[in-house]
Amino acid sequence: MRMEPGAATIPHVHTCREEFLILEGEAIEDDGTVLRRGDWIVYEAGTRHNTRTVTGCLLLGLDWDPAG
Repeated sequence: MRMEPGAATIPHVHTCREEFLILEGEAIEDDGTVLRRGDWIVYEAGTRHNTRTVTGCLLLGLDWDPAG
């Protein structure tokens, strides 16, 4: 997913596991964590977050259910 500069996702709760890898740029999580190229983050089912970017970023996102 490419996020243009200034883009943000809406806050959401995960029904399955989400993992993503930052490929380019920088993303900022709602808790203030700054993610840069090469960073990998995992959100388990039931967690809530949103992601924004000031500079823009490209990330690889995977949503999956480990149970099936």
